[in-house]
This record gives sequence, structure tokens and C-alpha cells, in this order.
Amino acid sequence: MKILLVDDEKINTLSASRLLEKHGFTVTVATNGREALDKLHEDDFDCIFMDIQMPEMDGFEAISRIRDDFVFGDKSKVPIIAMTGHCYEEAFEQLEKAGVKYYICKPFDFSSMLDVIKEATGQSNMEAG
Repeated sequence: MKILLVDDEKINTLSASRLLEKHGFTVTVATNGREALDKLHEDDFDCIFMDIQMPEMDGFEAISRIRDDFVFGDKSKVPIIAMTGHCYEEAFEQLEKAGVKYYICKPFDFSSMLDVIKEATGQSNMEAG
């Protein structure tokens, strides 16, 4: 399974990508929304982990552009999992309005990541690694 991991915090991307790769996932890292759009143009992904607060282009803007099916075609439907430290109802409602059904609260662990990947991709019997 190919995952696009988008976060501007180097420690977050390093630890998350190592955990995911250790369990059999292929991970591509982008450090902001603009890089994420470029990577999505270049390749296909099974899901995207998108940090919400980033410089240059934040997660909301990147999500809005990804969801534009005129630009991304079928890729506009890729499951996006928001990564946020703002874990309260109003923030979740904003994410839903932006086109995100799945989210994970920071800090997170691999078990939480795997659970949300399974839910977002509909692969409930998936076992990583």
C-alpha cells in the first residue's frame, strides 16, 4: 500500500514513515501542501496523511485542490486522513466540510494509524508487515 505522508515537522515524518515502512507500507514524504500536490501529480497513492497546519500551503488548501476532480480526476477521491493537534468537534466539522472523513489526533501511535488506514481504505482485514 502506497501512502503519501504530508507534514512539515521532520521528526513527525521520520518517525511515522519509519513505522509505516517497517510494517510493509511504501511511504512518500512531502513537507507542505504544494509538494503534496506535485507528488500526487507524479504518482498514485492508496491514502494520504495530511497535516493541517503547514507553511507555504496548509492542509486545508491542499485538500481543496486535491478534491478538484477537474485537475486530479480519479485521484481526487483518494482517502485523506487529516493529522491535527486540534481535536475537538468544531475542528472535525471543518475537516468534513473540506472533504475529509478521517482524522487522527497528534500525538499518535502506529496502532491508531493502522486503524484509520483500514477504515479509510475499507480494508478491514489488512495486516501491515
